[in-house]
Amino acid sequence: MNTEHSIIKKRQHYYWLGMKWENENDLPKAIEAYKTYSTHLAEQDKHIPHQWISKFYEQLGDTEKSLLHLEKFAEGCTPPKAAEVYKSLGERYLTIHSIEKAVWNFENAIENNPNIGVKKKLDELISTLE
Repeated sequence: MNTEHSIIKKRQHYYWLGMKWENENDLPKAIEAYKTYSTHLAEQDKHIPHQWISKFYEQLGDTEKSLLHLEKFAEGCTPPKAAEVYKSLGERYLTIHSIEKAVWNFENAIENNPNIGVKKKLDELISTLE
């Protein structure tokens, strides 16, 4: 029981620390706090803070890190949500002309939801890579 209490206290500490830094607009410190917070979560929840971290990297102008953390978020989502996130990632990779990454994310979107509506776009992208 004492160990469980300690884990919960650490989880709370890093969550509130992240919130503090976020509210003070110190995004690099908020990112680090939320990364640590993630390590104290149950396995099925570890992906959740990566959505917030992605947003902060985007605000800091680091698109590459933003997209990497959004991919980490998608990995833990339920298939319908993962499909939406992967589709969004594919679109965002297209805006930075990273065709191979866009293809990979569109493929993941289809794997999670065959009706996500990116098959035609995916086929067009694959044909440009050949």
